[in-house]
Amino acid sequence: MRDNYVRIQKKGCIVLGISTNSAESHRKFSCELKLPFDLLTDAKKEAHRAYGIPWMGRGLILIDSKGFMRLAIRQYRFSAETWQAVFAAVERL
Repeated sequence: MRDNYVRIQKKGCIVLGISTNSAESHRKFSCELKLPFDLLTDAKKEAHRAYGIPWMGRGLILIDSKGFMRLAIRQYRFSAETWQAVFAAVERL
């Protein structure tokens, strides 16, 4: 994923990880996996509501260059299928 993240950036999109976990747990997780994107802490579930994400928990969102959410994936582990879905959504833009 890290190697292919440039494909997302070239389309002007961003990926955000989001969960209700603490900022410290996000920092550790991001460092451990060397993630090329930010992780949002949403303890009050405000971002979940703002983007109309119907689930609460851990996931990924893809935001296009205009700020619209194009994909929301409930995800507990970063899998190959997750990134295939993200790249497919990016290619459709």
